[in-house]
Amino acid sequence: MELVDIDINENSLKEKIEGKESFVLIIGASWNKQSEMLIENVLSGLESLDQINKSIYFIDMDIGIDTVSGLGVNAIPTLILFKEGVDIYRFVGLKKSNEIYMNISSRI
Repeated sequence: MELVDIDINENSLKEKIEGKESFVLIIGASWNKQSEMLIENVLSGLESLDQINKSIYFIDMDIGIDTVSGLGVNAIPTLILFKEGVDIYRFVGLKKSNEIYMNISSRI
């Protein structure tokens, strides 16, 4: 499994939210080891969820700082689950693959 879009831009993100799509958004930084580890854990934890496995996106906070601040993100890495365009769950920091699976699968 791979990220669908690395460094999704503000316009694409806005379209997904307004289109009431369901997706996972990871906000991090390319230089941040925890961001890299979270991406790996998300990809392995969610690969069996057909509803979400083609809808995982990443924003590098150094590139998309305006988008990140508009989402109210103050720390990295942050994961946000959008369901039908609504931010329904988020966490900051690193979680194990099975924790990610349990928290997201119970909400989609």
